[in-house]
Amino acid sequence: MQEKNKFHPIYERLLDLCAENNLKITPLCLEITGFRGNLDTWKKGNIRNDYLIKLSEKFNVSTDYLLCKTDDPTPPDKKNSPAHDAELSEDIKKLLEITKDLTDADIELLINQADFLLSRQDK
Repeated sequence: MQEKNKFHPIYERLLDLCAENNLKITPLCLEITGFRGNLDTWKKGNIRNDYLIKLSEKFNVSTDYLLCKTDDPTPPDKKNSPAHDAELSEDIKKLLEITKDLTDADIELLINQADFLLSRQDK
């Protein structure tokens, strides 16, 4: 592997992600782009938007993380999820954990029960 800091920070971030996921960069480039030759442009930090999206999905990180705009790799869809919200009470977090394995029918029953309890409070 080439010495760090010789390449663009975006490429270095990709090298780090590959190392963390036990992948090699050349086969990754071939998988994402269809060509090994694109690796030279990646080393300069030039990665097409569609390739960035594919890479972010492969590594489950945000495109901002790949572009070195943030050190938080969490994808936007995960940041907005209730489980990622640190301000939720412990009871709500527990409720989310309990319900994750319920069937759709069970969730509907649970929602109906909650609606019933709420309607009793209005009286």
